[in-house]
Amino acid sequence: MNEPNVNPIQQPSENVSALHIHKEKPQKTAQDWVRDMRMSAAVNKATTGVETDQVTPDLLLATSRKLLGISKREQEPDPKDSLAFQRFYGPEMLFSEHILRDNGKLGRNILWKATNRGNLNFMPVGALEKHISSVFYDSKLAQMMDGSSPLETIDSAYKTTRLGEGGIGSLESAPDEMRTVQPSYFGYIDPIRSPESIRVGLDVYMTKNVMKGTDGKLYQKFIDAKTGKEVLLDSETAANSVIAAPEMMEAKTKSVYALGGPTGIHIVPRSSVQYYLPRADEAYSAASNLIPMLSGVKNMRVQMGCLHPDTNVIVIDKHGLITTKQAKVLNKGSLPGSTKEGTSQVYPIRTTVSFYALGARSSHPQIIAGPFSVRENICL
Repeated sequence: MNEPNVNPIQQPSENVSALHIHKEKPQKTAQDWVRDMRMSAAVNKATTGVETDQVTPDLLLATSRKLLGISKREQEPDPKDSLAFQRFYGPEMLFSEHILRDNGKLGRNILWKATNRGNLNFMPVGALEKHISSVFYDSKLAQMMDGSSPLETIDSAYKTTRLGEGGIGSLESAPDEMRTVQPSYFGYIDPIRSPESIRVGLDVYMTKNVMKGTDGKLYQKFIDAKTGKEVLLDSETAANSVIAAPEMMEAKTKSVYALGGPTGIHIVPRSSVQYYLPRADEAYSAASNLIPMLSGVKNMRVQMGCLHPDTNVIVIDKHGLITTKQAKVLNKGSLPGSTKEGTSQVYPIRTTVSFYALGARSSHPQIIAGPFSVRENICL
């Protein structure tokens, strides 16, 4: 009886190594990369009207349609500098990112040496310290403070920049449009305060009582115009909503000035307003709110006035009064109205002595007035 013919290729030999029959993992193609890529569904909806987090045919058609409309001047380009398309990162996010992403490949190098040697005896003290120190020295986001005034500490906590690590690499790369005041800043970013340097418009200050969420958005308290209740509104939702100032809602008119959307400031019916700020001072930072009669002062004067409280030093004794002896040490001269050395003048506890850059001479004591107070703003 003849044996059946068997194809030797179909019967693997016992001597064939397992490496020869191992299937190779298929490499990802360009189509696979595009399919797995994720986008912001909220941004796609705001810019193209298609709410999706993937690259789809509908999204490509909507994008092409909008680009053609912009080239024909039938549509306006998107406000790319709006807060709806920006996220804010604090020190806690920078520290965790440097550690999780292994900045400088420190963890990888330590793991390689530990694998070869089989122990950790080689690891020096502070081997991973560069993850933290790089945030201070390499990110260009840290700043030095002399701490002469509590307001300077608050200003540093509420200051934000678009430069440095994760942002714009250099000042030359920042276009002029990026430095302008955006309608979405209302209630979140002080529209007046900014450095008097080439960094103008890039370094700005957040407004009073603004909070930063873990999602990178800013949050501010607004009044819902429909219900009259206070709500916590994020910067992305506010940029796409119709928002009015509190004085507009107090006016007895059918139409009011409002902000929101791609058109910026516009006139809308009162019934179209969705949210409004509880108080006007919520639209400015702590230093701007120190300026008396803020609404009647020119912007450049407000900008100059915001520089002085940061250089003030609080001088008090145990009774909350400043003495001429203390003033002579700091001022190198007696205060106006003092009768003899060592007597106490009845000045409030928030009396300050201003120091200029050279430290040669100081001004008369000033009374800090306004919404800023020790109980309200320093205890953040």
